[in-house]
Amino acid sequence: MGISGWNPSADKRYHLQAFVQLPGVHERNRELWQEGNTVKVKAYRPVPRQGLHCLPDDARVTRDRRFEVFEGELELPREASSTSPTIRAAEDGVHLLLPAKETQRVELEQQRQQQKQQELELLRQQKQQQQQQEQRRLQQQQQQQQQLREQQELKQRQERDREERWQQYQQELLQQKQQEQQRQQQQQQQQQQQRKQQEKQPRRQQQQQQQQHRNEHLERLRRMQHELQKARRQQEWERQREVRLQEEAQRLRQQAEAQGVTLVEEDLPWPEKHESAVTGWYDKRGEFHEY
Repeated sequence: MGISGWNPSADKRYHLQAFVQLPGVHERNRELWQEGNTVKVKAYRPVPRQGLHCLPDDARVTRDRRFEVFEGELELPREASSTSPTIRAAEDGVHLLLPAKETQRVELEQQRQQQKQQELELLRQQKQQQQQQEQRRLQQQQQQQQQLREQQELKQRQERDREERWQQYQQELLQQKQQEQQRQQQQQQQQQQQRKQQEKQPRRQQQQQQQQHRNEHLERLRRMQHELQKARRQQEWERQREVRLQEEAQRLRQQAEAQGVTLVEEDLPWPEKHESAVTGWYDKRGEFHEY
């Protein structure tokens, strides 16, 4: 239980208000009266069921130890226009309300108007900030959508390039197979002719020719295997190069986004080979490799 000081009232009809806090006190167990410029309060609250040890040490109780006694007083302020406060009951106490003088009421109304204008201005500023934030959010969304479109276009171009390279590789393999079939047919024809000739030659010459043909055949197989391994290495190199380019593009895009920079992709022309530049190199076995 307690009494608060005089504070500005939220009710426009009154200037000041004070609150007498009386939790657990029934309306019939409280008394308020005025003596001069002082409002006095006296209230009785039932003692808890647990007993007197639940009360503070300085608590006052009635003789029958059934009620806790509360007494207090509050002086009226000088700026009040009325010497008698208005009493308004509340759930856990009472409100003491005092009307203001006419000049104070006008000043209070002006203060409230200024406060209302400030609140309106604050709301307007908040609305502008929200609009600006919404515009920034829309711009960010547009930038993200643009970046997604660019990424999709880049991915589509890469897929088209990969498909074209794959088709070109299949065509080259098909041409190699056709050439190999033609060579095999020619070899068969040559072998038939050679068999006819071998029937007329001595046995030793036939063995030498067979060994020579076998060596030529092994040499052709070795070259074919070498060409196949070369094509596989070229395909693996192109695949690794594409992966590295994608990783580098993703890293640059992330750095640019972190720095607020927008990346624009452009197809630059590939430099042409100079006429005097070399086209490849020879290994230790004397085989030529293109760059």
